[in-house]
Amino acid sequence: MIDLHVHSCFSDGDLTPEDLVQLAARSEVSALALTDHDTTQGLKPFLAACRATSGTPAAVEGLTGVEISADVPHGSMHILGYLFDPESQPLQRMLERIRTGRDERNLIILRQLRALGMALDEDALHRIAGEGVLGRPHIAQAMVAQGFVTSTSQAFSRFLARGKPGYAERYRPQPEEALRTVREAGGVPVLAHPVSLKVTRSRLVTIVEELVRHGLGGIEAYYPEHAPDVTADLVNTARMFGIVATGGSDFHGQGNPLIRLGRGFGALVVPIEAVEQLRRRAGTP
Repeated sequence: MIDLHVHSCFSDGDLTPEDLVQLAARSEVSALALTDHDTTQGLKPFLAACRATSGTPAAVEGLTGVEISADVPHGSMHILGYLFDPESQPLQRMLERIRTGRDERNLIILRQLRALGMALDEDALHRIAGEGVLGRPHIAQAMVAQGFVTSTSQAFSRFLARGKPGYAERYRPQPEEALRTVREAGGVPVLAHPVSLKVTRSRLVTIVEELVRHGLGGIEAYYPEHAPDVTADLVNTARMFGIVATGGSDFHGQGNPLIRLGRGFGALVVPIEAVEQLRRRAGTP
């Protein structure tokens, strides 16, 4: 069993990278990619914890990963990067710019919430985020903790989702820049959960075709929220363009307790061949 899409406390998950590796070992996950949002800070402890399992019956192979938010006019686009050099300076500069944009957006959101009568305790907010990249999920948790809403889903549906009174836009790189930067770092860029683009099947094929011209190396076909027919369509799309069909649980921990590492809602099965296919693509021009 493999899982190529998980988050730690360095972004919006609630487990440390080391705890994720221990959970993977207990869950019989043999290959794991840490794909925190817009940061690679957790990769060093993650890879060290994976190496520590080598030679044991529950060995976990660790893959470098990241999830990058890209700018699109509709829905949302996330680019997963795999097997890149975490020390790549162009990659780190891009991620730093994204995080700075997120910080700027957070200040606007907090100001707008304050104007709506919801002044959040910023010290408590930063305690919730811990070492991670502060974002809307942490703001939603703080809103629940202070009794302004009853759940994080309500925080988003009423205040934090696009078009709601607490929402604010932020900087995101163009998809072409995200793809190029991952490739220049020796990695493989993959389109995450394509359904989040909220486009028709034919439009998605057109988008993938364009992204492939700019270096897209894979598409996340296996994902907990994909119906079987959607998964089949995405696998066929990957074959059509000669790219890798990857997948993962998008595990965050207790933020979504129904999602299990490696298994999603219980039926997720990501082909183990995806790891070798990604390795064959990594570092190629």
